[in-house]
Amino acid sequence: MLVKAQVSEADVIHLKPGQKAWFTVLGDPLTRYEGQIKDVLPTPEKINDAIFYYARFEVPNPNGLLRLDMTAQVHIQLTDVKNVLTIPLSALGDPVGDNRYKVKLLRNGETREREVTIGARNDTDVEIVKGLEAGDEVVIGEAKPGAAQ
Repeated sequence: MLVKAQVSEADVIHLKPGQKAWFTVLGDPLTRYEGQIKDVLPTPEKINDAIFYYARFEVPNPNGLLRLDMTAQVHIQLTDVKNVLTIPLSALGDPVGDNRYKVKLLRNGETREREVTIGARNDTDVEIVKGLEAGDEVVIGEAKPGAAQ
């Protein structure tokens, strides 16, 4: 089955053929249907002043469960990184430049700031390219005055 995934103009520049894509459908959110980006249609569609393009990919549909015009939650993997140092996105502090942020570290019972350079990210975590080492203790929040320690 050929899937047409609607992609915003801000995101379409990051897509290319061969990238891994998958989706789930409302009626069966635990089943993941996987494929690879075949192409991105060159002609956009304008919807309420927003511009969208369509990325297409094939997925098997041997049992005929997937139907035309079904609503799906589509994901496209932009990069594939393995064995890298990551921290939660919520641990990033103020930006200090291109892909550079402040993070708070706990060292000897004291909090200190350090600058890090980030790489790939998803909805919850971010790769740390420079500035941290495995074993560093990153502060993810701060206790409010009067909160239990």
